[in-house]
Amino acid sequence: MEKFTYALTDGHVLELPKFEDIEVGVIRKIRKLGQVDQIFTLIEHYLDEDELERFDLMQRAELEKFAQAWQKGSSVAPGESSASSS
Repeated sequence: MEKFTYALTDGHVLELPKFEDIEVGVIRKIRKLGQVDQIFTLIEHYLDEDELERFDLMQRAELEKFAQAWQKGSSVAPGESSASSS
């Protein structure tokens, strides 16, 4: 399973599953959340404490770049299922 990777400005690389590879149980739990809450819930689910601390140091502009890159690096966007894109 190919992962999405993103290099922070400090050089640390975050690694998350692509949206289409997120487990069904996780999708079920976040399905009723808004898109921003979905993204933060996924980040908190997949990153460890050290990575979350580094993530939390991002400025808003970098957060937007990260979210766009994660979406672009995936076949589906948050709130979609891979079944709806086939």
